[in-house]
Amino acid sequence: MLNHLDPAAFAAIVGGWFGEQDPTVLARLSVDGKMLRGSRRSDGQPLQLLSAVSHRLRLTLAQLPIAAKSDEIPALQPLLRQLPARPGALVTAAAMHCQQASARFITQEWGGDYLFGLKGNQSGIRERAERLLAQEAFPP
Repeated sequence: MLNHLDPAAFAAIVGGWFGEQDPTVLARLSVDGKMLRGSRRSDGQPLQLLSAVSHRLRLTLAQLPIAAKSDEIPALQPLLRQLPARPGALVTAAAMHCQQASARFITQEWGGDYLFGLKGNQSGIRERAERLLAQEAFPP
């Protein structure tokens, strides 16, 4: 019977149910991509998934496959759209997602906040951040 279920619809139902049981489940989310070892697509490449995991419960609330010959960046917005928007929710993600479009979507469309890792993946952004941090300290 499980083979006949639509995986995306099933994941949406389960993730929605968790959110209804305890809304704080959606307060802190980690977005992370993983390659499924031993899996194969029709082209022979392994399946990659992008998942949204609750920090508090460590449960996957939503996930979707990353398109072949792509990466995690374009999958972030569709992934978060599977979840109900929760104002003030914090989304953490790896430096790969340190993109203006991702930050804009999370803050302006989805209503949350973000905490992205920062590396040299965008020209000059790390150097600007280091300069700004040297000038202004974070408040206690």
